[in-house]
Amino acid sequence: MTRVVFRDAQEFKAWNDTMVEKYDIERFHDHPSPFVRYVEGKRIRRTFALLAPGPRDRVLEVGCGAGHLLKRLPAGRRFGLDLSESMLRKAQRRVDPGTLLQANAESLPFRTGAWERVYCSEVLEHVADPRAALAEIERIVATHGVAVVSVPNERLINTLKAVVRKAGLSRAVLRTGPDDYAMPERMDDEWHLHTFDLKSLLDAIPRGLRVARVEAIPFRWLPLRYVARCEPADPRLAVEPRPRSWLAALSSRWGDGDLRAVKRRIREWLRVTPCDRMLDAGCGAGELASLAPADYLGLDPDAAAVARARHRYRRDARKRFRVADAAALDLPRNFFDVGLVRGTAEPGRASLDAIARATRGPIVLVQPAGTSLESLRASLARAGLGVDRDAATREHRILLCRRAAPRR
Repeated sequence: MTRVVFRDAQEFKAWNDTMVEKYDIERFHDHPSPFVRYVEGKRIRRTFALLAPGPRDRVLEVGCGAGHLLKRLPAGRRFGLDLSESMLRKAQRRVDPGTLLQANAESLPFRTGAWERVYCSEVLEHVADPRAALAEIERIVATHGVAVVSVPNERLINTLKAVVRKAGLSRAVLRTGPDDYAMPERMDDEWHLHTFDLKSLLDAIPRGLRVARVEAIPFRWLPLRYVARCEPADPRLAVEPRPRSWLAALSSRWGDGDLRAVKRRIREWLRVTPCDRMLDAGCGAGELASLAPADYLGLDPDAAAVARARHRYRRDARKRFRVADAAALDLPRNFFDVGLVRGTAEPGRASLDAIARATRGPIVLVQPAGTSLESLRASLARAGLGVDRDAATREHRILLCRRAAPRR
């Protein structure tokens, strides 16, 4: 929510110049608190990891400040822009002055699709219109490019600050003296024009960008920062749904009764949190994707089913679908927190091996009711999975699997 209204761009620039002098970014990056330095260091590392620049990529930092991140960019040809002249003068001490430009994030002086990699870290809360800045980032990112944005989780930060101060631990936790960086009690009282959390960040990202991944910094259970990797969305999926007749809707509701029972059981077993990443192998048209409140990857070899799933969840940037079999992908080890395996036939050994390797938490197997339980147990055992629980509905057999789980 904006607390300051500016008459024009010049008034905003004057206010911004005052704030960057008052809250010296140089002293913040050299903060005396090890905890603050750890959080900021992890935020920077994860920003670059999600950006994944190649050696030939042109990389732009929107709101480069004094060049602290730009100097640490691991690869690519780096460029930075900022609205403040004083910040750019400081940045010139760290990077080539020829790669720096003065400009407003809400009106970027570049042609459409000019940049392979763009990142904007801890800037959106300071600009007059974050949506306009994100729309500009969407415009300048190349078709196969990547944009990474990060924001502070302001409400949680304010709550933690209040608890620390009330407990009298400010000096012990922040280790600030009279000459150190002056961190106000609430940054959104003055320097931060907007208050972000995960929902407001995702709401602000334009439809032309698909959120491929969101990470909480420093930990999932302590999300003081959110870092989001965005990729240009496929414009072919941006079509309006056809309205269904009342008869079709009633028929669909009647036929989904067994699927609702499956979902209830999976929710009981998995208890997925908003920060959990879910892998769904055999996702079909995305019937079970609603079980994932956050990052979700659905795989299915049926291109028509995947197209329906993409259309169904086109407004949810956290849901991704690919035409693929898990066995054919090089999925990162232990990347997903929970897994689903669903199909009309017993999954193959290669697929189960790939899913078990990529998932560090529980995996739920959903099969037709007539599938042999002993055959499923044998296939799972070969993949290093044991059956922890099993249940049956009218049409499905459901098994909760874990690595080296005890059989029941």
